[in-house]
Amino acid sequence: MSKPLLKRLKCIALVSFMAATLGNSPAYAQVHGMYTDKAVYEPGDEIEIYASAPQATTLSFALIRHGASDERVLNTAAVVVESQPTRVGSFAEVEGLSLGGRSAFTLEGWWYPTLVGGDHVMVAGQGDFERGAGITVNAQGQLGAYVDTGAEVIRVVQDAVLAIDRWHHLALSFDGAQLVLYRDAQPVAVAAAAAVAPVAAPFRIGASARAPGNMSGIIDGRIDAWALWPRALSAQAIEQRRLRSATQPDAAPLPDEVDLYLGFDDPYGRILDRSQHAHAVKIVNHGSPRMVGVHEDGFSLRLNHDQLVDAGWARTATLRVPTDARSGLYSIEAPGFDARDKRWPPLQTSVVVRPKTDGEKSRIAVIVPVNTWVAYNPWPGYNFDGPPDEQDYFPARQRTPDASETVRSANNSAYMTMGDGVSLALFQGWRRPNRHTSVASTAGYAFDLRAKLSLETVQWLEQKGIDYDLYTDWDLGDARLDPADYGLVFVHGHSEYWSRRALDHAQAFLDAGGSFLFMSANAIYWHVAHGDGHQVQEGRKWPTFVRPTALGANDRVLAISGEPSGLWELIAQCEDAIASPTLLHGATFDILTGGHPTTFGRWEVEDADHWLWPSGLRDGDRVGQSRYEDIFTVGHEGDSYVPNRPPPGLAAGATVSLLATGTAFPASVVGKLRRNLAYQPDCNEIAAVHAGLMSPTGERHIAVTEDTRAGSILYYPHRGGGHVLTIGSTAAVWALQSDPAISGLAERAIDCFAYQRGCHGEDSSLPGPPGDELDEVDDAAAGLGGQGPGHCGCALAPPAGDAAGLIVLLGLLGLLALSRRLRAR
Repeated sequence: MSKPLLKRLKCIALVSFMAATLGNSPAYAQVHGMYTDKAVYEPGDEIEIYASAPQATTLSFALIRHGASDERVLNTAAVVVESQPTRVGSFAEVEGLSLGGRSAFTLEGWWYPTLVGGDHVMVAGQGDFERGAGITVNAQGQLGAYVDTGAEVIRVVQDAVLAIDRWHHLALSFDGAQLVLYRDAQPVAVAAAAAVAPVAAPFRIGASARAPGNMSGIIDGRIDAWALWPRALSAQAIEQRRLRSATQPDAAPLPDEVDLYLGFDDPYGRILDRSQHAHAVKIVNHGSPRMVGVHEDGFSLRLNHDQLVDAGWARTATLRVPTDARSGLYSIEAPGFDARDKRWPPLQTSVVVRPKTDGEKSRIAVIVPVNTWVAYNPWPGYNFDGPPDEQDYFPARQRTPDASETVRSANNSAYMTMGDGVSLALFQGWRRPNRHTSVASTAGYAFDLRAKLSLETVQWLEQKGIDYDLYTDWDLGDARLDPADYGLVFVHGHSEYWSRRALDHAQAFLDAGGSFLFMSANAIYWHVAHGDGHQVQEGRKWPTFVRPTALGANDRVLAISGEPSGLWELIAQCEDAIASPTLLHGATFDILTGGHPTTFGRWEVEDADHWLWPSGLRDGDRVGQSRYEDIFTVGHEGDSYVPNRPPPGLAAGATVSLLATGTAFPASVVGKLRRNLAYQPDCNEIAAVHAGLMSPTGERHIAVTEDTRAGSILYYPHRGGGHVLTIGSTAAVWALQSDPAISGLAERAIDCFAYQRGCHGEDSSLPGPPGDELDEVDDAAAGLGGQGPGHCGCALAPPAGDAAGLIVLLGLLGLLALSRRLRAR
């Protein structure tokens, strides 16, 4: 059988299985993985482990510390890991409210559908399409309503397909004898009916009684101003309700007029019933609160059939971090577990152990960018950056029954739309399996943008004997880094998502005399906020979204914090009180080369005599060698210095030192350049076009050549008395264990910034690469294709005849360096 035919048959079988699942099963099968209750712990804390396997499996979990070598700290007792149900989809559920036994009522409110058809959904009501009563849309996209009288189920259906991407006022009016369905205050279907039979199902807006489970029965879109009246409203009264809620941001009836009123304009974390009954309201699977409502100044709640912020699994096991545990990067693993289904994360995840709050501290605080790990997690949906077979796990749908537009489901990352094809996932949670938290990278050249870069960082620090404490960006936002304890904050990897609190504390740390080392790019890019003790992260990517996703200015306001969201660079331009935060590190996002290391370039040294560079370099030398031949480290993204935009914290009378610029990118790379950021946003325009953020020429994507210069290494003294060094590449730390120039640069910065040694050319206790040897490297012997003398981004290869003598010499130099380090520290 041919491979293409086999793949087609597998896809047919998978879709058939999922179609059957949609109709019958209350939860997805074969959804497995592992997560912990949070990302960061202190010695003595208990770690809660949540795991699911395709079938019952007996195993134990190991706590492993990563550094120069891996250390197994402890194991749990053997436990049975079973397949746990994963119930998907968001909706509102009202406690203590029933339509059963009523001989008259009116259920009315607004819906902005973004997907109709392909499934039978409950817009509002109580029941499962057979019991109770409610407003529905069938698999053909037709609006309907029903009442179960006990003797029969009375149904009405409108022939036309309900239009998407616009607001509709819907109403079901029932007087005990007649059922009338209204759309936009116009009666569209009428039927005779009797009183509603008793029903035990929950009252819901956005889902049938069968949900949550396999994404069926749940609507997509925004809901606003839903009311349950204890009487049948006339056509005139329904039109008045429609007009009032369309023209007023708050159209609440009097509390004693209704049995329920949900306006969805409440603070984050609360949905209040403003009727006299004050029913408790629960939002299942979070939803997206405080979206623009029917009135542009009002708010609504967005629901999606495939939303999942918290997996909601039962706890599988616990382990306690030893009270004497060292701060560092740890993994929780299930040794020997065979994932079988490679589309899902294995039973392995990384966590951070920070030092005790009242314990001893190092002088260096290293920040693990868990915000980015969370933002990139699509679980339980497909991996947008994964192989094609990972993207076919969930069945595709059409936005309308007669549309040709196919949309995928269940991607809950900050980078893709939900299953309606237009709604960006605004909320991500830690409590889900996440392959980006795994240090066991299977990517090309063992390069991975998330946890693997943190592993590279701590390995290098421990190989060099540099003491450090490990934190997360959650801790930076919680002001756990006291300048009295730390001289240096080390930001590494893909530190893209920053809260205002983290940014404020970083600026305060610098103003108090602290220093920053950035080995990162696309840094401090998106503004996020955290709720539920960091368990929920919210980011609204203004101005990259356009209609129909965004309906007004409130769509760019973070529900959790009430702050404007989007690009920090543009927020700064729209708020006079904020200095450009992306210039905290002296650079701004400039180039996207692509995620594969074969697209990465090198740095060309521009100020070889600067005191931060190790000796032996010359201007024009190219550095940034990875551990693989002909693979370098200026990529996946690069941040560049913009000369006409000096950092706001630059010390008076000082200048920025540009130490190197990325270049020599492979000719096949296609990237986007935003140099100079000439774009000035209309701060009141929610639908700004992202193309305006690109290059001064207005081109969205520009071919990157070997002569392109982007991705800076720069230094500047801060007004607070400290220092800032930026090595502006996402992959920068990938060079630490293989490139002596980048390693030496980072070491010198650490020695000066954290310990005030070796600053401005003074004698440093940290040895750099031997200066003369850098000039004597033979490029051909190093296997780098004759890149010219002085290239130091390679493994040093001595002439074969002198190997033994050089090894002895290097050994003596190493002992001398170790002796100096011990005396200094």
